Amino acid sequence: MLNQISFISCFISDNTSEHAGGGIEARSNANINVMNCVIYNNSGGSEGGGIDIYGATLQCMNNTFINNSLFISVLLSL
Repeated sequence: MLNQISFISCFISDNTSEHAGGGIEARSNANINVMNCVIYNNSGGSEGGGIDIYGATLQCMNNTFINNSLFISVLLSL
């Protein structure tokens, strides 16, 4: 099982999830690095339109978040 992933200098856009983490979703002891990325126009059901992290570690540096949304409530759920 993959437990470490890095997103570096990337564009994450126009993704949809019915539950959580429209752009990125991480669970269960994962280590996620997001650096120099644009997280744009993603939508999630009830948690984390741009990024949803639950039980994972997030290192998030120098990113731009634009127009991420939920069908119900928050943009970044940690």
